[in-house]
Amino acid sequence: MRTYGIALGVLIPLPVAVVFLGLSVVHRMAEFGVVVCTLVSVVVAEGILVIRPILDALDVGTAGWTEGEDDQGGGSTVKTGATEEGSDVILHPDD
Repeated sequence: MRTYGIALGVLIPLPVAVVFLGLSVVHRMAEFGVVVCTLVSVVVAEGILVIRPILDALDVGTAGWTEGEDDQGGGSTVKTGATEEGSDVILHPDD
């Protein structure tokens, strides 16, 4: 899905920017169209190539962690998904 997004984010604004660049000879306002097409392409590319991977990495890094007290008075609990009692892994800050 990201591949299609980056392809469409570049392949659609690029020819439109070329058309606006050709029209800028006739009308000065067409230069604004070139800037807008470039801005759209940059925003889509930054969102897909920079922002989404960072959000995915942050999401993976925090998956399964719950903050709270355990039986020994501190630390974080990792939910392992097992159904039997006592299957959680306890991480203590002083370990």
